[in-house]
This record gives sequence, structure tokens and C-alpha cells, in this order.
Amino acid sequence: TNMRLTKQPYDVWEREKYLTVTDSESIDYDVIRDDIIALNSIYRVKEVAIDRWNANHLGTQLEKARLTVFGIGMGYASMSEPAKYLEKSIADKKICHFNDPVLNWQIGNVVLDRDAKDNICPNKAKSSEKIDAVVATICGIARYLANKKPDQSVYKSRGIISL
Repeated sequence: TNMRLTKQPYDVWEREKYLTVTDSESIDYDVIRDDIIALNSIYRVKEVAIDRWNANHLGTQLEKARLTVFGIGMGYASMSEPAKYLEKSIADKKICHFNDPVLNWQIGNVVLDRDAKDNICPNKAKSSEKIDAVVATICGIARYLANKKPDQSVYKSRGIISL
């Protein structure tokens, strides 16, 4: 049986806290906003990357909550470098997602488009099922790469933290 064509165990994933199910048939941006704000109180979120085409209202709400928001394009220009970084990190076993079953399933659904210059971009329309978690991961990597200082050790800028 092709896993992509089978019904996914959303109820199990919800019970095990891998995803949040809402009452709405569409994306509930209020729930997303509230979850991000709650995570910020735990993790001190530095930036939130959002789809600059479809999430302007969410971005405005997060900015009102004093979070730094960056819109990310969903095309080759914005997605290729971080998508390649994710691919290489997976191949080199330098990324760990603790065997998250939702992310595992969505990674298996991704279809990448490749242009003549070897840029890559996930294609939601061609992907067999949902890939939102993978796209969100790529957006997060885009912001990581934008903020990464070349070959700078964190210990040089802040020293060692003792607990």
C-alpha cells in the first residue's frame, strides 16, 4: 500500500502532541498566533518566518505581540538555498527531529521543482499530500542562514555559560 494514499493517523498524532487539531476546516491563524506567543514565553523566539503572500494578518498580530516577523517568498529565490541546506543536513545526518511522525510523513510527500540553474523549491501542487511542516522548516533555515555569522563561535561573543 502506498503510504501517501492511506489515511494518516491524525487522532494519534494529536493525542501524542505532534499536532494541534482545531474545529475549523481552514487554517486557524488565531490558534497559530496563540501557540507562537506561548512558545515565545518558553523559548524566547528571535524571529518568526511567515509566508509573505498569505500571512500578512498573522504577521501584524505577531508584531503587535512584540515578535520580529520576516516574510519569506515561496519561490526559488527565497527557498533554494535553505532547501539545499536542509537536504545536505539530512544526508550528512546533521539534523535531528526526534523521529517526529508528522515531519517524516511530510518529507516523504515533498516534490521538488528544479530550474535550469539547479535551484530547488518544494512544489505544494505536485506533492502528493501535505508538506507544510517541511516548508516551515525551510523558512526557519532561511532565517538561520540570514543571521549566521561566518565561522563565529558563540563562545567568542558570549563566553561559556555555567549552570
